[in-house]
Amino acid sequence: MFDAITAEHYGWINRAIPDAEIDTFVDRLAQNIANLPESVIETTKKILPPIRNAEGFQSENDGWASLVYNPETARIMKKAIQNGAQTVEGELKLEEILRALK
Repeated sequence: MFDAITAEHYGWINRAIPDAEIDTFVDRLAQNIANLPESVIETTKKILPPIRNAEGFQSENDGWASLVYNPETARIMKKAIQNGAQTVEGELKLEEILRALK
């Protein structure tokens, strides 16, 4: 058995959240999801969960392609790039950049 901090360090989970912070984290996550464009939610529901990896990869690719040509997605991607999302510095603060997009 491993605790959450150890699992995070091993890369088995993307983060360990202390009990005292879990409600705030979940509320923020729910709000972030609610603020996504409807097309992102629809596409995610279509591609998850994949039955098999090959089908999952194809489904994910099809979903990505449908979003790339969506005007709202294009606007978000353009603004993210303008804010440095594809720079070394931007990668280090990508979550901050993406959360600031409206």
